[in-house]
Amino acid sequence: MNGELENMEMLRKQHECRKFYKEINMARKQFKPRVNICRNEDGSFLSNEQEILDRWVRHFDKLLKRMNDNEGVTFTNISSNQTSNAKTQCITDAPTTEEIETALKKLKKQ
Repeated sequence: MNGELENMEMLRKQHECRKFYKEINMARKQFKPRVNICRNEDGSFLSNEQEILDRWVRHFDKLLKRMNDNEGVTFTNISSNQTSNAKTQCITDAPTTEEIETALKKLKKQ
């Protein structure tokens, strides 16, 4: 670290501004603390990588289940290509222009 500081000081004295600021930026970018923490369902913090990954799995399973309940479709119906349920058939059809425009409007509002 002292060698880097001496090098920066030498660059400053030699009026090598571009190199001087490049060295400063490199020194500042070297240390980037990264904290991988996620909240559990009960509000407690998780720091173990596997626990965090498991939490994300539960989170997205819950979201997909909620979407699934709202649509009245199960993944087994979609994966086995059963089209007896009218709502399942709607999901497999291509979206209409009106559906696309509605979705875009919702995205713009967010």
